[in-house]
Amino acid sequence: MPTGGADDGIGPKLAFGSPRFGSINVLGVWTLYQKEVRRFLKVAFQTVVAPVISTLLFLFVFMQAFGANRGPIAGVPYIEFLAPGLIMMAILTNGFANSSSSLIISKVQGSIVDVLTPPLSPFELTVAFIMGAATRGLLVGIVTAVTSALFMATTSTPMGI
Repeated sequence: MPTGGADDGIGPKLAFGSPRFGSINVLGVWTLYQKEVRRFLKVAFQTVVAPVISTLLFLFVFMQAFGANRGPIAGVPYIEFLAPGLIMMAILTNGFANSSSSLIISKVQGSIVDVLTPPLSPFELTVAFIMGAATRGLLVGIVTAVTSALFMATTSTPMGI
């Protein structure tokens, strides 16, 4: 039995650009989100491991440069005060880098049409890209927090996570 559609004359005629999959195309958003996650996991050494290493280098340099000379800040040892800020820096930097690099690389490679041709509204595209960016940022943040805690536990300055 025909279900009706935009131009088949059976159902109500939908205006150009009106959603045809309900109020939100959940499957489309989920598919674009999965594409984004697979994209950054495909090069996990560059997108997850490298930011963790650079954050640990920041931690090590600040610890060596200021750690011995700097007293506690509001009763918190300097290294424990510094670590959460560096973890947040890693989360925000990688979240922004994920969405911006994905869009720019798609445009340069000419594959942006693969993102723009599916029936996704600008809101749905934005939600999928933000979810992908948040996933990368949180993954980098969790891995950085765990490695920072291990690093500080070996240097007799536990972070207290």
